[in-house]
Amino acid sequence: MEPVILNQSFNDLGIGWNPNDQPVTKMLQAIKELCARPIGALTNEDLRIATNHRLNLGYLLPILIARLRDAPLMAGDQYPGDVLLAALSVPIDEWQGHPKDIAEFDKIATSAIAAIPDKHLKGYAELEGAYRNFAAALASR
Repeated sequence: MEPVILNQSFNDLGIGWNPNDQPVTKMLQAIKELCARPIGALTNEDLRIATNHRLNLGYLLPILIARLRDAPLMAGDQYPGDVLLAALSVPIDEWQGHPKDIAEFDKIATSAIAAIPDKHLKGYAELEGAYRNFAAALASR
């Protein structure tokens, strides 16, 4: 991703999120705030939230891959692996245009889930199930 883009926010790029007439909730406020931050300064929690809400995935997916490459089980504000879980929940068709990224992401997710030492950790069952769904969707495309 171009360094210039990383210094700009989604709002700067004209792709911020506008909730229109929706009541302002804590989540909507968080989304509004993350859209105002430079893309390169988004926190793990910002990435988790933005990914779960499918915000500007064309910009987010390469950032997610880069961060997950370094720390596959990084945590947002919930538990280790919650960012990976958000990425696994992205529909396969959203990955079109990112063929190299999806192949790398598949490797990252596979090795991260296999390396979890305690299969009773919070979120493990969700991660494993999300990966099975992701892998099946990937195989069927």
